[in-house]
Amino acid sequence: MYNFDFHKEGLIVRLLKTFQSLVPPHPGAPPVPPPSAHLYLAQLSEDDPKLALQHYQAAVNILLGQLKGKVRVIDESSRKDEAEVKGNIVRALVGQVEIWMDPSYDLWCVADS
Repeated sequence: MYNFDFHKEGLIVRLLKTFQSLVPPHPGAPPVPPPSAHLYLAQLSEDDPKLALQHYQAAVNILLGQLKGKVRVIDESSRKDEAEVKGNIVRALVGQVEIWMDPSYDLWCVADS
């Protein structure tokens, strides 16, 4: 009989390694990683809320850069792309709020010594 928890943990480790290979400081990471890699890493970092917050913020920064870099073309396709980017920004910000509001994480502590 298979131990589901063992396989689940193995899958999570493989997913973490895959997404970590897409973000710096991994040597093979692209100069600008895909924001989705940071979003997935944030979701997989439930044991480390500060790391999850960093990944969410990195995704927001990349997505905002994508929005600012867009040429303002008024067509249906660009509107859909822009709406998708904005929706991803909102989801990342909501993810950050959920972490900050979770009472099980002691993030309000000022000193990290």
